[in-house]
Amino acid sequence: MLVLDNLAFDDPGYCIGIDIGGANLKLADTAGNANEQAFPLWKKPSELADAIAQLLAPFPVDSTLAVTMTGELADCYLDAAIGVQSIASATMQAANGLGVQEPSAGRVAAAVARKVLFYGVDGKFAGLDQVVSTPDRFAASNWHALALFLAQSVTESTLLVDVGSTTCDLIPLLPGEVGTRSQSDFDRLLAAELVYLGIGRTPVCSLVDHFPVRGKRVAVMNEFFASTDDCAILLDWVDESPEDCDTADGRGRTKEHARGRMAKMVGLDRRFFSLEEAAECSRYVFQQVRKRLDAAIEQSPPHTARIYSGHGQQLVSEPLLGSCSDDRWDAIPFRDLRDDWGAALSRVAPAYAVACLAGNQK
Repeated sequence: MLVLDNLAFDDPGYCIGIDIGGANLKLADTAGNANEQAFPLWKKPSELADAIAQLLAPFPVDSTLAVTMTGELADCYLDAAIGVQSIASATMQAANGLGVQEPSAGRVAAAVARKVLFYGVDGKFAGLDQVVSTPDRFAASNWHALALFLAQSVTESTLLVDVGSTTCDLIPLLPGEVGTRSQSDFDRLLAAELVYLGIGRTPVCSLVDHFPVRGKRVAVMNEFFASTDDCAILLDWVDESPEDCDTADGRGRTKEHARGRMAKMVGLDRRFFSLEEAAECSRYVFQQVRKRLDAAIEQSPPHTARIYSGHGQQLVSEPLLGSCSDDRWDAIPFRDLRDDWGAALSRVAPAYAVACLAGNQK
């Protein structure tokens, strides 16, 4: 269980924020405590309330909980409206200790003790009744919470680049306001403000059509044999986790197994593919990712500064040897939220942002 390092429960503006995604749960409070947990929502939606309750356990039971979400399109839900309402139901059950029961759209638990606020893409908080009646307003809202909170601290046109396990958000910021009219994921895809790639779950075969191996261009197999998480492991961007088997082949998140997964991409196995070759191919994959982000950023409004955040921000802040875009990225001044907030809060940035936004309204 999380041990709270920063104690400010008596602060009138104290709030907890939670970001409920399709693959991860992320939590932070206004005192700077952060926690996260991998949670494959599409596999076990009936366990969501329990998982949220476990994250909330160390925190005061009467503290306000601010909620933002992106998990409503998980395969377990027929549509986004059902997803939003089901996630809201599970959150209410967890927040108020009501026990776990299968949530269903239209049958949402009522609040008991803890005040729960849901963040909408209009930049406003609302209670459960509005989530039930207008669910689309609360779908895919975490990017907006982070953007609005950071916009309060910028003094020039700025581009927020937030890289997660699955997606990358490219959000224009103006002093005091979010610099886009986009509200839905569809809007943001059209505007190149949402790029569907990340540092964890993106299949390698969706990013490249070949690997550079032994001086040759070798076509890759269009199979989910490896993900960007394998590339990050091989480049030491993330820690190994042998007990975590949420991978393409169900084996652990280690360099050895990642090497085997990358070898399969070109019809080899670990016996014939060195760690050095696997790392070289991983670097190439991320170079191509950087190029895709370059292309998307070229469609962004002109800006004179950038903010990097998210647990995959190495994709934009780390140099990639041989990448022609390194100089172009270095040419624009940027803030790294790991420096501003610390690495733990940067990884759960939308959760921290929504907590602070709610706290500021008290």
